Amino acid sequence: MRIIELQNLDDPGLDVYARLTEAQLRSRVEPARGVFIAESPKVIASALDAGLQPVSLLMERRWIEGGARGLLARCGDIPVYTGERALLAQLTGYTLTRGVLCAMRRPAPRTPEEVCAGARRVAVLEDIVDSTNVGAIIRSAAALGVDAVLLSPGCCDPLCRRAVRVSMGTVFALPWARLGETAAAWPGAGLDRLRAMGFATAALALRDDSLPIDAPALRAAPRLAMLLGTEGDGLRPETVCADLGALLDTQFPRETFVPQALEAVQIDGGYYTLPLSFCISTLTAPSDLIPEQGLTLAELEAALDRAGDLLPFESWMTAENLLALTCEFYLSRYVDREAGTCDFASQEFYDYLTWCKTWSGDGTISDTPQESLLRYSIVANPEHVITRREDGEPRNMTYVGFPVEEGYGHELYVPTQIGIAANTDHRTGAEAFVRFCVAEYPSLMNEDIPATAADLEAIIDRCSRGEVVDWDGTPQVLDEAALDQFRQLLENTTVVADTDATLRELVTDEAAYFFASERTVEETARLIQQRVTLYLQEQG
Repeated sequence: MRIIELQNLDDPGLDVYARLTEAQLRSRVEPARGVFIAESPKVIASALDAGLQPVSLLMERRWIEGGARGLLARCGDIPVYTGERALLAQLTGYTLTRGVLCAMRRPAPRTPEEVCAGARRVAVLEDIVDSTNVGAIIRSAAALGVDAVLLSPGCCDPLCRRAVRVSMGTVFALPWARLGETAAAWPGAGLDRLRAMGFATAALALRDDSLPIDAPALRAAPRLAMLLGTEGDGLRPETVCADLGALLDTQFPRETFVPQALEAVQIDGGYYTLPLSFCISTLTAPSDLIPEQGLTLAELEAALDRAGDLLPFESWMTAENLLALTCEFYLSRYVDREAGTCDFASQEFYDYLTWCKTWSGDGTISDTPQESLLRYSIVANPEHVITRREDGEPRNMTYVGFPVEEGYGHELYVPTQIGIAANTDHRTGAEAFVRFCVAEYPSLMNEDIPATAADLEAIIDRCSRGEVVDWDGTPQVLDEAALDQFRQLLENTTVVADTDATLRELVTDEAAYFFASERTVEETARLIQQRVTLYLQEQG
């Protein structure tokens, strides 16, 4: 071994420990194989036991003659970088609580067919992007007797530092492989590959009609692939559902559906579910104070100045609540998942966090109605289409939207969808049931806004003729102004792609310090930028 005492952090050999991203470790260093970082003597020993080759070590000086002595004897003539704890923490950005890091050459990639040879039970991870979750699943799979793990192209790298650490080295013992490197490899081609190897597939899901994992039907399967979905939404519709594009071409003209609702269920050009209803989340305000949709923060501030004694929001709307309710919409503006980049160090994001803090309430629940400039609204049923009533009296309201510097701040999503299982043996009957649901859902669930265009127009027509009544029997007449408001809302809404739960948690965790006045907004945005950047890099 060659011990190198660090006096500064300029040695290029330290790049792998701090200055290269996970993606760069896989490609820039040793391009044919790449490297990964193993942390802690136990994990490094497991990697050596699996025959992996060390490149260099980084450790505090006390470990050289202490707990790492056995590792050093096994690693041969490689550089061993060492220094004081404070200097190493400055390099890595965290204290080496386990004392030792080791850069190791990645093992040669294996094919799914290789790792599944002789396997009876495999776990298939779909788009699990949190590195600690990947490590924990691999460790649990090993404990439960799973023979191999397969990963979709969107999964986090099992050899990123945190996944390796959390797995406690089982990632080196349990065979694993990717089902491809591009989006085209999953789910269609990947599921075909599993079936070609003789695997039946079962989706792991917390549902009332789920089978227990030891059900006879599952135990009897000679080869079983168990599919685990993402942290937020579970398995993707295109993994478990058939593409209904043919139905749209033959049985449902696309103009059957409200265009924005149909767009919301489209995935890479396919339609694995069809929309039955839709909702729009937005902010509303009195029309006499804010007559137009789509306001900037500066315009909202001016409206609040004109509002006299009105509260910005009702008192229950804390900064944390406001962030949680609007975070999905704003993350779509600051995070580019395909490019793996984010932009939180911007004045627009500073202003957004500041708005959440300064416009929020104190969290109390008032016993009496409160007058406020803005109200969070989910336009989810026909009553929301009609002129708003407040304290029993009609009052025109504007769908203002979340404040944005350009465009409009309305968010559309589809809470009720229908699909057909990809492997059903009863496709004809399933298609008949889909046709029934699309046709009859509006009459069966008349409190929802239907995703079918004709049924939505029928509701608007009934409202216009005064056939819809309030809870006290008062007719709710849809006047021209309210109708124009709703049509503008629908036209200007944004279909927001889902973000994962981990990403939202990273942002809300850091924002809490700003809301508590423990950090400045600039410091908060910088930390969010760092954490989200690292998170995106770990996903490759």
